[in-house]
Amino acid sequence: MKKLKYLSTLLVAALAIIAAWLVWNYYTQSPWTRDGKVRAEQVGVTPQVSGSILQLNVRDNQLVKAGDVLFRIDDTPYKIALLNARAAAC
Repeated sequence: MKKLKYLSTLLVAALAIIAAWLVWNYYTQSPWTRDGKVRAEQVGVTPQVSGSILQLNVRDNQLVKAGDVLFRIDDTPYKIALLNARAAAC
């Protein structure tokens, strides 16, 4: 009788430990929040040159990867400046 009591206590304790580990693992892999907010990575985007945007290649909240072209800037003022610099050098 003592052996049965000991084994049943051990079994319940083992099941409780396994259940606790499964719950802990579930919530660390996919966090749960009561207010429905999730964490997101946001990165500020700053162009190296200024100018008017000719073409916008992304939508709001679209997932992008490194190297993706987000927009095209009007290069006309830079072409004119290059031509003026070449003309002045001659």
